Amino acid sequence: MKTQIKLFAGIMHPELTSKVNTFLAEIPSENIVDIKGWSTGNPEGSNNSNNYDTIMIIYKTD
Repeated sequence: MKTQIKLFAGIMHPELTSKVNTFLAEIPSENIVDIKGWSTGNPEGSNNSNNYDTIMIIYKTD
């Protein structure tokens, strides 16, 4: 198996959530190695800690 990385960036919520969920639905859960999320900053000054604008998924493929 190879390890792959899929990066979702530059997409605002809720489109980001939709794209990530669609991608994850296509991968068997046992192939997911890690999921990282972070925010590069919200120009509106929101203090919401779950307001990610970048998601990285590490997974294995055949």
